[in-house]
Amino acid sequence: MIRRLPFELERIIFLLAFKGDPDKNLQLKLVAKRVFHWLIPLTFGVNIIRVKRRLPEMGLLPFASYGRRVRHLLLVITENVPLSDLEAYVIYCPNVTNFALWIKGTFDPLVLMSFARFLAHFPHLTELSINTDLLPRRPSELLSQVLARITHLDVVTLFTSMESCRALRLFPALTHLSGLFRCRYCVSMILEKIPKLRVFVLWEASDSLGIVEGKSRYDDERVVHLACDSMAAWKLNAHGMMGRWKFAEDVITRRRREGG
Repeated sequence: MIRRLPFELERIIFLLAFKGDPDKNLQLKLVAKRVFHWLIPLTFGVNIIRVKRRLPEMGLLPFASYGRRVRHLLLVITENVPLSDLEAYVIYCPNVTNFALWIKGTFDPLVLMSFARFLAHFPHLTELSINTDLLPRRPSELLSQVLARITHLDVVTLFTSMESCRALRLFPALTHLSGLFRCRYCVSMILEKIPKLRVFVLWEASDSLGIVEGKSRYDDERVVHLACDSMAAWKLNAHGMMGRWKFAEDVITRRRREGG
């Protein structure tokens, strides 16, 4: 006679198995109806959508059904697609707390005109990942309200001007910042002008996540040099695993322990 595991223990095992590699474990939902219902929140909790020229219309179906479960959303745009078109997705996702919008290729300045209204669909947003071009210069009242809630900001393209660095002061609640910087003065200014900043990740592209030893030119424990892949780091963070933020926090904690 085969003895079944306790219901709650079985559920925990399937949840842990799924979180181990969500991209490869979608077939777990086919094991049984109860397993399907356990994994649905995780399946739609993290969503990555790649858009090229036109929206993948079939992708709207699960959003209409499970959009309220979405907490982490990444949109990768490789052509000029108006943000107003992408609202077909986000109107179903009012509970997103972590949003990423990565624009590859030619940047259309008209995107900025609808950026505030687009972000306003996420009243619980606290984490944002964007291109440098999307950093606001003269934010509207609506956008200022959105930025006031952001505590974690990841900028995935190179900071090329002081204007971009100054835009970071429009995030009054910012505690975690990650970006590509080549200007030492910009880094020093940010450390001085953003009083709540606790974690400052200076990163460079790499296939794996890890600390870059011996590179820091800043006498500040908040600065952590990391090598990472943006997509991999975002997914690890979204799935509650050892992503960029958690990795950097652990480095800073270890420094304080060793220094104290």
